[in-house]
Amino acid sequence: MLTDKQLVEMTLAGDREAFGQLVERYEEPIYGLVYHYTGKYGEAEDLAQETFLEAYRSLRHLKEHDKFRAWLRGIACKVCMNWLRREEKRLQKTVSRQQEPDDEIASETMVSAEGSLDRELARREVREAVLDGIASLPEKYQLPVILRYLQELSYEEIANFMDLPRSTVRGILYRANKILREELRGVWSKGELEWPHVSE
Repeated sequence: MLTDKQLVEMTLAGDREAFGQLVERYEEPIYGLVYHYTGKYGEAEDLAQETFLEAYRSLRHLKEHDKFRAWLRGIACKVCMNWLRREEKRLQKTVSRQQEPDDEIASETMVSAEGSLDRELARREVREAVLDGIASLPEKYQLPVILRYLQELSYEEIANFMDLPRSTVRGILYRANKILREELRGVWSKGELEWPHVSE
């Protein structure tokens, strides 16, 4: 069986079938990853296809050809983050429209509903801020943070996947955590959310 490195190099040399083999090799795990984010079969299929299309377009920028797997998963995570942002904005618009007054609703119900919608909007604002915060991190921090806090992988799983020492993963997450806590200091109380501590 050809290695990822060999298939990448064959693709860069113009062999499209080689990239097809990479797609066949990773289509199931990538689909599983994006489905984890979306929970929707149709969306997962579209995002998986978008991931491979982006990988094909950007393959020449991959410096370490033997790290294709981690690089591909990073692209999938970014594609999913962009999808999550779009979903958050769409849902915010929906909730905002639901806040418009209805004369037929009793005033007590209106107050209760508005309070609930305000809290939901606040939580969504926090989530949007978190996604923006992750996207603003140095690139080497983004994938470990996504894997840890959005996919809830262990240090060991992240280390194995990224071919990094466990201590390096822990150090990256510690530094990224400090950056995010500083950047997002003003939003946590609004959504009643708490950024998780870096722990074992």
